[in-house]
Amino acid sequence: MVRCFSIVSVVILTALAASLVVFPLLLPTLPPPPLMLLFFPVGIMAALMFLAFYPSDAAAYVALDTISAKESTENSPQVVADLASTVQANSSALALFVA
Repeated sequence: MVRCFSIVSVVILTALAASLVVFPLLLPTLPPPPLMLLFFPVGIMAALMFLAFYPSDAAAYVALDTISAKESTENSPQVVADLASTVQANSSALALFVA
C-alpha cells in the first residue's frame, strides 16, 4: 500500500479542518465590505468575458508561419502564390466575421 500522506501532514490537515469549523463559532461577525469591493470580482469576470469573446487574428499568424515554413523548404513560386491567396482569403473572411 502506498502512503500518500505522512502522520504530520494528516495532523496538520485535521487541525486546519477543525479550525475552519470552530473559529466561525467563536469569533464575532464582521461587517459587510464596502459596495465597491463587491463589484471587484464582477469587474474581473467582465474583463475575462470580454477577452474570451474578443475576435483575434491568430489565423493570420498561423498562415504566415505556414508561408515562411513552405518558403524555407520549397522555393516554388506557385506554392508561395497559393499560400498568399489562402492568407488573403482568410483575412477577408476574418474581416467579414468581425464586421
